[in-house]
Amino acid sequence: MATQQTQLLARTLLTPAVALLFIWMIVPLALTIYFATLHYNLLDPGSESFVGLENFRYFLTDPAFLASLQNTLVLVGSVLAIFAVGVSASAVMAVFGNPGLLVNPLPLPCPRVDGPGGAEVRASVDVHDGRGAVGLGVGHRRRL
Repeated sequence: MATQQTQLLARTLLTPAVALLFIWMIVPLALTIYFATLHYNLLDPGSESFVGLENFRYFLTDPAFLASLQNTLVLVGSVLAIFAVGVSASAVMAVFGNPGLLVNPLPLPCPRVDGPGGAEVRASVDVHDGRGAVGLGVGHRRRL
């Protein structure tokens, strides 16, 4: 149990860090809200004028906005679904073992964040080492 004095010391030492993090969060938020209420032309950078919520009304009534919103929701939903399937399959395989271990590892859809270089390495391993679907199709066996 911390004493009253150590609790006060801890709060005193944490206050500058918390204050700086709060400022680091509030300043960009305030500037974003401020610039969202201005009419700004990049070709004429000195002629800003305050328009209030007119920018938001223009944005929400644009027909392309609903199509973009729908595309975004489909993309996010599909990534979440693929991730859920991959995590579920991994959990099942962790509990029951990999049923495809004797033939070939199961090609599971799971998002990886390693960029195009990693995709090229995985593709070359799948094709040339007989670990993927292409290797299975040409008769390679998995090396244990």
